[in-house]
Formats: sequence, C-alpha cells, structure tokens
Amino acid sequence: MLTKLAIFFVYDPAHIKGRQPIYWVPSVLLSVLAAYGAWLRGGKLWKEDLIIVVSVLFAVAVTAAVFALPRYKIVIDPFRMIFAAQVVSRWGRSDEDRELAPDAAATRLSDCSLYDPTNRA
Repeated sequence: MLTKLAIFFVYDPAHIKGRQPIYWVPSVLLSVLAAYGAWLRGGKLWKEDLIIVVSVLFAVAVTAAVFALPRYKIVIDPFRMIFAAQVVSRWGRSDEDRELAPDAAATRLSDCSLYDPTNRA
C-alpha cells in the first residue's frame, strides 16, 4: 500500500520518464506545499474545507486500492493547489501583516472597493 502511495505522489519507477527529476520534483513540491497549507488551515480544515478534504482522501484511497499510476493524481491537483496557495500567499509578509490582512475566505464582495451597488455604469 505504501509503495502505491509513493508511486501515486512521487513517480513511477517503471516508467522511463518517471525516473527523471523534471517530472516528479514539481509534484513533490506541490504535495509538500499543499500539506503545509492544509496544516496552516488548522481547525478550519474540517469545518470549511471538508468537501475538499473528503474529495482528496477519496481519490487517494481509490487510487491506492485499485491502481497506482501518477497520472491519476491529476484529479486532486486543483485541490492541492488550493492549499498550496495558502502557503504561497503568506510568503514575503511579516507576522504583523498576516494578522492585519483578512483571510481570503472571510473577505466579502461588499467589502471590495470595486463593488459599488449604487454605480449604474
């Protein structure tokens, strides 16, 4: 089972292209960033992101149980990108900026400066 998960998330050693780092390094980097981004979400992960977490876990479980080909992880790449974006959005900001900046999920359309309901243009 662990071998199938390794093949799923890293590379397929049986495939000639899969042994080249240019193919598996981006996937590993995305997986690491996504895992750290999910960890940053903390308690919000199970409350607000439950459908994403269940979708990823389901795809990983089915793939690991039935077949283990790296190409099938394409299904979860958009979900991994969501959590990786959580990490990337924090790069270059100080701790003070992070506390002052609103969470992207908490920002409302009405708070946006581009939204003006009185503007009829």
